[in-house]
Amino acid sequence: MSIQSRYYRLDSGALPAAAKALHEQREAARREISALLTELGASGFHFSNLDGRVNGIEFGHRPDDTLWKISRGSHWPKLNTAAGKALDSRLRALPKFPPMTHALACAGIRHDFPMLLGEGKCWFATLTGCPDRGIWFVSIPTLAPEGEPGQRFTPPAEWVEVKRWQVEREIEEINAQQRREAAGATS
Repeated sequence: MSIQSRYYRLDSGALPAAAKALHEQREAARREISALLTELGASGFHFSNLDGRVNGIEFGHRPDDTLWKISRGSHWPKLNTAAGKALDSRLRALPKFPPMTHALACAGIRHDFPMLLGEGKCWFATLTGCPDRGIWFVSIPTLAPEGEPGQRFTPPAEWVEVKRWQVEREIEEINAQQRREAAGATS
């Protein structure tokens, strides 16, 4: 089975609007989560790729062993103390931090299920872009033309198909421009 990807550049339509709204939701969640992390003396967090819930806290130091346990590679409050239960409730009440791929749902693409399966591997659609500039790129895995017809995906009319090198070049240009702007802001 030969897999290739089809790439699309989007700057208008339903998916960029959904991606922008999701990005704004993520930024609001990030601010609220960061405020709690600062209060706890934590350095970072982990979230679920499925539903966006916070599922782990990172510390730059060893936290209080009576309050925190290590679960799945990060810290989570122990539930055998009142303080741990209170912290657990606060963490579960935090807003969700959903992955950007959730925006693909507006195009009928599931973020939680592969578009192609085979040879013990899974291939998912991906979404990347620059929220500040409203430019988004979608990669859709497909079977190569010589392969059997597999998952069929018909993109919406406003999607513009581009080549991989065009995506990479535009991302490099955006990153270079952002670096120049950051360097100018610090000067």
